[in-house]
Amino acid sequence: MYLKIGNYTHEIGGPQLAITQRPVLSEGGIPLAQLHTWQIQGIVTGSGQDDIDAKIAALKAAYRQRGFDATLLLSDGVTPSQHVLPGSKAIGGVRVVSGPDFPNGGGAEYATKRTFAVTLEAEIPIEDAQTALLNFRETLALSGGDRRIDWTETKLGPPRPQMTRRQTIYHAVQSGSAVGYRQYPTFPGFLFPQQYAVEAPRLTYGGGKRRSSGHFTDFSLSWEVRYQADRPLAGRPHFA
Repeated sequence: MYLKIGNYTHEIGGPQLAITQRPVLSEGGIPLAQLHTWQIQGIVTGSGQDDIDAKIAALKAAYRQRGFDATLLLSDGVTPSQHVLPGSKAIGGVRVVSGPDFPNGGGAEYATKRTFAVTLEAEIPIEDAQTALLNFRETLALSGGDRRIDWTETKLGPPRPQMTRRQTIYHAVQSGSAVGYRQYPTFPGFLFPQQYAVEAPRLTYGGGKRRSSGHFTDFSLSWEVRYQADRPLAGRPHFA
């Protein structure tokens, strides 16, 4: 089989390929993507130092490409196997996280061969991750509705309380934030009838995180709504 990196193809049967993958989870444990790791180990062979040197230069240039696909081809050198890392679908592209390293230095190294090692990673979103949330938090603060006591200082004695309102305005503040994986979250909605909202929700959008492939992730939104009413405002915040 052949390992193809962008426009570069390793010698047939040259490198050994170990593949692992693990899920990328949201704060709530929802799968967002699969993180694929390819550990590549192999040997570059040549007829002498000049040949080895040229092949090492080509190897290093191959792993400096941007936006490349990594594909394990079948023995015909054309047909892709089940092991493919598509750079266009990976968040941040296929990344070289280590190497090319050359871990061995003895024997015939750099005479007729050169041992190398490379590690690739690719974070590939699952199909329904477009609207997934990385995290979500909302709080609800309640106050008011009871009597109001004001304290008055006296000229010669201690301060004295005086009830100035038998019933005060009921207040509520709904606030929260959320981070979307691949697009902005939406405001989760009013907790109380809109007639009690003092004004429209205050929405604050944060810029996304740009990845090397041109993709953006981590879109943040925060919100705040203030309510006032003549009756108790009882409720609970939204849960993601």
